Amino acid sequence: MIIDESYIAYHRHNAKKSQFQSCSMCQAVFLKSNCKLTCWCNEGYSYELGDFQKQHVGEFLNSPIISYIRESFQNGLEPFGYCERCIAKLSFESQHKQFIVVDVEPSNICNLFCNDCICTAERLSENTPKRTLLPYKYFKKALKELRESQFNVGYIAFCGNGEPVFNPHLPDMIRFARKHFPESFITLDTNANFKPKIGKLLANCGLTQINLALDGVAQQSYEKYRKKGDFNKSMRFTEVLVSEIRATKSVTKPLWKYILFNHNDSNTQITKALCMADDIGIDIIFHLTISNNKSLRKPYELAELVGKDRISYYIDSKYLDKKGPENPTPEHRNLRGNIMKINTNYKTGHEKMRFEEIKANLRHEHNDTLRHWQQIRKRYVYKGRKYSDQEVIDWFMSAPFMEVKTGAYEVSD
Repeated sequence: MIIDESYIAYHRHNAKKSQFQSCSMCQAVFLKSNCKLTCWCNEGYSYELGDFQKQHVGEFLNSPIISYIRESFQNGLEPFGYCERCIAKLSFESQHKQFIVVDVEPSNICNLFCNDCICTAERLSENTPKRTLLPYKYFKKALKELRESQFNVGYIAFCGNGEPVFNPHLPDMIRFARKHFPESFITLDTNANFKPKIGKLLANCGLTQINLALDGVAQQSYEKYRKKGDFNKSMRFTEVLVSEIRATKSVTKPLWKYILFNHNDSNTQITKALCMADDIGIDIIFHLTISNNKSLRKPYELAELVGKDRISYYIDSKYLDKKGPENPTPEHRNLRGNIMKINTNYKTGHEKMRFEEIKANLRHEHNDTLRHWQQIRKRYVYKGRKYSDQEVIDWFMSAPFMEVKTGAYEVSD
């Protein structure tokens, strides 16, 4: 749906009161793979605010529609009807008005079918929207326009509702972003279900951080959310990526992003993930959500187990923790609009002591599992289900959403 002047006029006169003071999009721009400008949240994803093939992105950020959204929150009103259901709103006004956030969706194609993901819902619908790759030339156009407009781009996130790695120009996009915004915090989110050689391409291309979505410690817990995913494959990708980062002396920080659900949030699973991350040599955060099947554990409760610096969430803390502070401080939140560098270096000071304590307790309680962990992991790798190149091709070609070639990337082992 296209948001035009008449749509704005209607909601201006019928706006409902809001208990929120701002929205993550008030200081951000979302570049969809189909070249449309929308909100990155689930509720606003299908509402077109603009088109960056035709519009100047710098001018869009100060356009009447964005100004209307900002003014609505300042006046204590919901900008649009769908905003009432949105979880990207903030109960405080952004503390970082001096810079903007650029969210980029390189692809709306994916090899997994994760629950609650827009990409999954679209592909399973009767009227599946076209699967697209963000054209490199329009990506460059958008960033050049932001540069020309002298916007201070503090954060660039390659994510969206799809797997970014399917865009064969992804490494070039990252390098281009780094060249034009050398001081920006640039991140990539990936499900890591790719051949290890893809990890080598991403290890030293200009990223500040690469978030690896690994929501479990074994296939059984992992695949409950990451349907069609292969846990061992993603772990192998992670191991090679970390090794390549070290070999090339890259400044990119690999981060294990463990989304907590009610099937993977036990103390045993969390502490095992900590040990696995330590073995690989990668930092880990535990990410809270309010989606279906969410973990019911509270941030302060988890912080007692793993440390507050390993807890993150993209939404206002009031959605998660009723006992938390009314006006959350940086220690209690990790919001896309606030460019927070999470300190997950548990190898120094108090955090090292805490980690070693957790690890010692795990060894005491689950000695057999730890003693044989390396052998168990190898057995999974060698005896796990393997898919041939042809099987993967057949699966993709039979899927109704596959309307583009896989480009330079392969997806089989």
